[in-house]
Amino acid sequence: MGDANEILEVAEAAFEKDVLEHSRTQPVMVDFWAKWCAPCVKLKPILEEAASRAAGSFRLVKIDIDASPNLANAFGIASIPAVMMFRDGKPVDSFVGLISPEDLDRFIARSMPQPADQLLARAREAKANGQSSEAADLCRQALEIDPGLDGARILLAGVLLEEKEKPIDIAAIETLLEPLADSGQVGREVLHLKAKVFFAKLAQAKPEANTPKSKAAELCAKAGEKARLGEVEAAIEDLLAAGELDFKLAKGPVKEGLVHCFHLLGEGHPKLASYRNQLMMLLT
Repeated sequence: MGDANEILEVAEAAFEKDVLEHSRTQPVMVDFWAKWCAPCVKLKPILEEAASRAAGSFRLVKIDIDASPNLANAFGIASIPAVMMFRDGKPVDSFVGLISPEDLDRFIARSMPQPADQLLARAREAKANGQSSEAADLCRQALEIDPGLDGARILLAGVLLEEKEKPIDIAAIETLLEPLADSGQVGREVLHLKAKVFFAKLAQAKPEANTPKSKAAELCAKAGEKARLGEVEAAIEDLLAAGELDFKLAKGPVKEGLVHCFHLLGEGHPKLASYRNQLMMLLT
């Protein structure tokens, strides 16, 4: 977690790493302020004293709205000082204006991780240590306490998708992901998981009764397993080959599979434009 008394001045370029990503392991209090704001100057020592007394239970980050106007606009900062507490990649509480140390302590208390959040933190640690079964159990316990805990849904879905000892429970994973939006702070993770669900289905697909599995269908199934295991480019090659063999599949599961692969690759991938062109050519 770093120094217990760590106070960071964060600019726009570092916001995702130092606030959003960091808040997945430690709460982050963000103080939106400006040098010309008298209440901001008065609030500063109150926040710093609270951070010092908290002894590392949260990180204090200061953002100068004049230096980072886009961040201020993104979070709807209309008046300062404005303070937000971030956990699990998103703001969970906030206040505006100068407040007393006692009110700040109450704000911190209600913003700190609750029992479900603590279970999720243990689940993440278990997953990082290769204890997937324990991680899944802890996520389920967290969701019993707080069914709206997005992080627990995402982590549990990811663990279930990595199942190797028995068939993947696709229905359970889809139920976990159903309430989650494809946009916002968790959108990228949700799109990745939904892509993997699609490929798990593709890998498990069986031919219709009395119908032999075609070479194109076999390639689709292989692509599904490769993509699920992270071999995305190999999966794309199999899907493109399947589409060349069967135009009906090209318009259906091949096209859908390729779009999911593109989500898994991410917008910055150097081959993404080429793969998209190959998909367009396949469908024309």
